[in-house]
Amino acid sequence: MRNCMPALLRSTLILATLIAVGASTATAGQPGVDTGLQKASGSRSLLDPAFVRVESVSDHAPNVITRQILQDASGNLWFATYGGVVRYDGSVYTNITNEVPLAPTRAFSLLRDRHDNIWIGTIGAGAYRYDGASYTQITTRDGLASNAVLSMMEDRDGNIWFGHERGGVTRLADKQFTAFGAKDGFTDDDVSSISQDATGRIWFGTRGGLFQFNGKSFKTLEQAAALPTGGYIPTLIDGNGQLWFGGGGGLHQFDGAQLRQYSAAPAWALELGADGSIWFAGQSELHRIEPGNARQTIPAPVWTAPKGSFWPAAKVESAIIDAGTVGAMVFGLFEDHNGALWISTFGVARRDGDRIRYLGAMTERHDALGRPVSNEARRLATLLGADH
Repeated sequence: MRNCMPALLRSTLILATLIAVGASTATAGQPGVDTGLQKASGSRSLLDPAFVRVESVSDHAPNVITRQILQDASGNLWFATYGGVVRYDGSVYTNITNEVPLAPTRAFSLLRDRHDNIWIGTIGAGAYRYDGASYTQITTRDGLASNAVLSMMEDRDGNIWFGHERGGVTRLADKQFTAFGAKDGFTDDDVSSISQDATGRIWFGTRGGLFQFNGKSFKTLEQAAALPTGGYIPTLIDGNGQLWFGGGGGLHQFDGAQLRQYSAAPAWALELGADGSIWFAGQSELHRIEPGNARQTIPAPVWTAPKGSFWPAAKVESAIIDAGTVGAMVFGLFEDHNGALWISTFGVARRDGDRIRYLGAMTERHDALGRPVSNEARRLATLLGADH
């Protein structure tokens, strides 16, 4: 093809899947806030069979599946994990789900809104909003279409959108909840990501494909109709306000008229860097498109990149970690205020400069599903720079 992007240079994540599993049930919130939301206090029991009990305070990141990461206004990092939501102040990891307590369910999604509130989406307990002083719970009793919240987004009008597991999407606008699903031309499938582009269109990555909402109606992206569906589709809006999306069909960009494929490799996580670069990752691999290379005009829908477009792997030791029966899947990427890239996987890893470190404890003997971890996985993770 003309104007090609060169062979993709890969930096493989140094990741391990290490955790001893615990099981638990606990309590959820009570009604009683003037907005019609619920205060988290501890009376109603909610069960999430996949919830993993982890320690409340630790000097290492939790060794459980981590889905999303964000940073608050004070610089603390928040992790949505299968052991609940965890906050890191730079020295100590505190499990908020245990400490408040919140309902004993997986934390799956995170959002920081324009008022610096932190929103936590869970599997089974709806969502929580933290205003810096207290946690307020939102459930189906308040208007959510489902208590499983896979994704969240604040649109440019200040409305909060909640993407559900097998429940479509819910919009919170002026304290009113509106649910959208198949009856509205949308989908009742899992909604794994939500983004808004420069034109105001809202994009939804779902198991049923990519949908857009123009403020009045939903429709699928026709140009993406032939791409495989069935898996999660992450979405991202770049510095030009254009849409990027991933999934099992690779990484794509849509400029409003034309769809281009940048990589055929699975892209399960996307992140926009402060310098305009785009990070994406799939199974044990991390890639970066340098600023400027994403704006080339290439007529072909599938193409390779010109030389220098991808981050070179110099000084980053490559190894694929096969932790017994579970590979090092990447679920999310997040660049913090200092430019460090945090990686959500079976635990947490961080890229500082050209070094990737696994931040979990290295003494555990089981993965997030309770299965033995191979000695080779532990050996490689230690060799490539685990902090503990």
